[in-house]
Amino acid sequence: MPVIETTLIEGYDAQTKARLMKGMARVVRSVMAAPPEGIVTVIREVAASSYARGGVSRVPGPPLPPAV
Repeated sequence: MPVIETTLIEGYDAQTKARLMKGMARVVRSVMAAPPEGIVTVIREVAASSYARGGVSRVPGPPLPPAV
């Protein structure tokens, strides 16, 4: 079954990460006939001091509010 991995800068709260994992699993199910219990999602977190884009360190952006 599918294994989805993503890397984030440390700092997102548990609720935001849970929403992200649920959304990633939903996308997989929209493309292939994988049972929900067979989809594995993994979030790897890195310290802001270990992440840079264009040579500039970054911080996590704010999460979007839940869709209604």
